[in-house]
Amino acid sequence: YTLTWQDALAYERLPKTMPGIQQATLYIWLALAGALLITLPPEIVGYVGTPRFWLTGAGLLVLQYLLFRGFRAIGRLNRARYRFPRPVEMAIAEEPDRLVITTDGKGTTVPFDQISMLLPTKSHLFVAVGRELIIVPAGAFVLPDTPQVLAARIDAFMRDRYQGEAAADS
Repeated sequence: YTLTWQDALAYERLPKTMPGIQQATLYIWLALAGALLITLPPEIVGYVGTPRFWLTGAGLLVLQYLLFRGFRAIGRLNRARYRFPRPVEMAIAEEPDRLVITTDGKGTTVPFDQISMLLPTKSHLFVAVGRELIIVPAGAFVLPDTPQVLAARIDAFMRDRYQGEAAADS
């Protein structure tokens, strides 16, 4: 299969909580709307406490929030384009206790016990191994439910291994 920046963008668009610095930035950015509202002359925004004043304030807040969302979207797009600046040919093969990923002719073995996150979606299977991210489009599989089946198999392997280690420690 071929990975492009659109596949990376599918990962970037997954719902995530904003890191603390981004939350703080959002609150400061929205507070600037209030500061701007107070500094503008009453001829433009109306007098304090009037409906015109409150509607102008609400409009400024909405504008600031939309700008923030736009900047975040641009950041996601840039990260996706950085991850795959050009299309990359990949292949994935499943073995009993590992995945074999071939990227541009170079193979990498990923044991199931090194996988830190599995996320099957309707369009992709995302596999995190340490700081590496493996993206597999659903179209790379023969059957449409294969990403979910593979994720369930890896999850079952990990559960069995964890239960076996927990029983050995007891």
